Amino acid sequence: MPHDCKGRLIEVGDMVKGRGYNVKHEIIGPVISVTPGAESCNISLAVVFVQRPLGDGLLSGSGTILTTNDGSKRGQVLVHAGCEYGQCDAFEIIQKHDGSMPK
Repeated sequence: MPHDCKGRLIEVGDMVKGRGYNVKHEIIGPVISVTPGAESCNISLAVVFVQRPLGDGLLSGSGTILTTNDGSKRGQVLVHAGCEYGQCDAFEIIQKHDGSMPK
């Protein structure tokens, strides 16, 4: 089974942080699949993307529009869920699937 950067076994449902292949910054998300025996592209995790309005205040793309409590358009953001792929040893477990802290 694949292990994180500290040598700990990664399981579906674990919360991890690290860098995947496509998103160019550190991400945090729950593991949705692990591929035993694969040396690369052996983990996928769920991520949430947030898009702020364009210069004209418009949002483009698909997702859910969230607004501030006052309902103004200036507080709107577009939120959508996605999947990121990577290599297990590029991630660190920050919480196990059962809610416990990793050892």
